[in-house]
Amino acid sequence: LCVKIVKYSKPSSYSNSKITIATIQDQSGSCEAIWFNQSHIPKVFPVNSQIFISGKVHLNPQKKRLKF
Repeated sequence: LCVKIVKYSKPSSYSNSKITIATIQDQSGSCEAIWFNQSHIPKVFPVNSQIFISGKVHLNPQKKRLKF
C-alpha cells in the first residue's frame, strides 16, 4: 500500500513499549499506523513522505489502525 504520512502523534508508551503513531492517507481515505519500539520512524520518514507499508488492520468503532 502506497501512502502519504500526514502527521505524527505525540510519542507514547504502553507496557514497556515505545509507540509511534502516524496518520496516513491514500486515495481511499486515512487511518492510523502504529509502530512498536520504532522511535526512529519520524526521522527516517518525515511528514509528507510517500511510503509503502503493509500490516494487519484492526478495526474498532472509533478508528481504523494498522499495527506493525
